[in-house]
Amino acid sequence: MVTIEEPKKMDTIDGDHLTQIGSSYPYALVYEMSHVYFGETAQLMGKINVTELQEAYYFGKDGQTHIFQDDDGWIVVCMKKSQTAEFVDRAYFVDGQFASAGKKVIIREFIAMDEDGQARVEYTQLVRIEK
Repeated sequence: MVTIEEPKKMDTIDGDHLTQIGSSYPYALVYEMSHVYFGETAQLMGKINVTELQEAYYFGKDGQTHIFQDDDGWIVVCMKKSQTAEFVDRAYFVDGQFASAGKKVIIREFIAMDEDGQARVEYTQLVRIEK
């Protein structure tokens, strides 16, 4: 099972919020209007322009925080892996402009059973970048 905290709504988000959230995770994927950042959080924090921010994922082996904007402001959703969660990790090659971040990104697929007993992917989470 995956633990998803109640989404937090925020009217605005600033650099301090991003630093506070990002400091808990080793990796980040950040979308701005004019740029996309992908790599180690510590190397990206000073580069992010909050006025252009559209969406951000901060992630590591134990969880992920997703920050995005809707019509009412900013939403922050934290997902944590529980000890009993069933999952499969999959590796995907990183190519193009993000190849300098690493060779592979690991995505975790959390498995749940539907009402017919069929396994399905309930949630996905970015986990890590491999060099």
